[in-house]
Amino acid sequence: MMKNSLNVHVRSVWAGNVDYEFSLIRSLVKQYPFVAIDTEFPGIVFKSKTNPRCLSLEKRYALLKMNVDSLCLIQVGLTLSDADGQLPDLGTNGGTHFIWEFNFRNFDLRRHAHNAESIKMLQEQGINFAALRTHGVDFRHFRRLILSSGLLYNPKVTWITFHSSSDFAYVMKTLTGIDLPMQMKDFLLVLKHFFGPRIYDMKHMIKFCNGLYGGLESVAAQLRVERIVGRRHQAGSDSLLMLQIFMRMKQVYFATNDALMEKHMGVIYDLELEDSTVRPVVATALVEGPLEAIFCGVSPLEVGFCGATNPTSAENIFAQQLPGHMTQQLPLPPCHMAQQTPIPSFPWPYYFASPF
Repeated sequence: MMKNSLNVHVRSVWAGNVDYEFSLIRSLVKQYPFVAIDTEFPGIVFKSKTNPRCLSLEKRYALLKMNVDSLCLIQVGLTLSDADGQLPDLGTNGGTHFIWEFNFRNFDLRRHAHNAESIKMLQEQGINFAALRTHGVDFRHFRRLILSSGLLYNPKVTWITFHSSSDFAYVMKTLTGIDLPMQMKDFLLVLKHFFGPRIYDMKHMIKFCNGLYGGLESVAAQLRVERIVGRRHQAGSDSLLMLQIFMRMKQVYFATNDALMEKHMGVIYDLELEDSTVRPVVATALVEGPLEAIFCGVSPLEVGFCGATNPTSAENIFAQQLPGHMTQQLPLPPCHMAQQTPIPSFPWPYYFASPF
């Protein structure tokens, strides 16, 4: 079991060292096949007046798609471990253990849509947006390296997440270079294609763990798990905290019942179907107040939607998928990053062929 006193170093990944860091990861995946992933992005710009948990699955996915299609990934955090929660020490004989934080250059605070409050919070947590633009990793280079890293297309890798629909959606958009699939079923197929079947979303799992509820920090406190390194909303630090929580949950709730734990494998919180064979011990769903539909950030004339396939298709998303109880307060601006990449017909997984 991981100790809170562990000496952990966050390996900050930029354009200048990304090739080397992926070579390290490639050499470690076989020995450390448990991978916790977290992302940081510019907040949420489209919200529902209704609690998202009260929306249909299709409307939840439509809301997710609208946000992810409009925004840019800022950071990805990765923590690798073995089945016992041991982190790679890279030859230091246990003196120091290592996790990774990838910093991307593609988000432009002056041009891209964002939630101003989220940006302020990320800046307060130490994210330097000027440094990202100058020294960050380009999406296209990241895509080439991660596709050959051994992390993807690998059925032996177990992914550890917390409320992961947005995390996977942003990484998927980065991997494909185009907007998310129109249908949730296609999204889930692409997800399984890249990440395999072994995905645990602890936000879903805590519904079946007596007494656990809330967000990442709250669950950590309830399980008496302390953050070892970094601060909240830093992708590397949060990915490590996820792994710590997962190992603690296994010990407390699933130590003698692997089969019960595996019932939750592959279920993504917010996009899950109800499973009548799994019953929560205590219902812990939180009901929040009404949410206003907003579009935050810079002036609509200055906004560029990061990664949208083209302005027409983006407008069609709102015309066809925006639920009736949502509103779009500002007009959809032109997409300065417009691409002419055609969206492939179903099924997606066969379009994005494995390089292996």
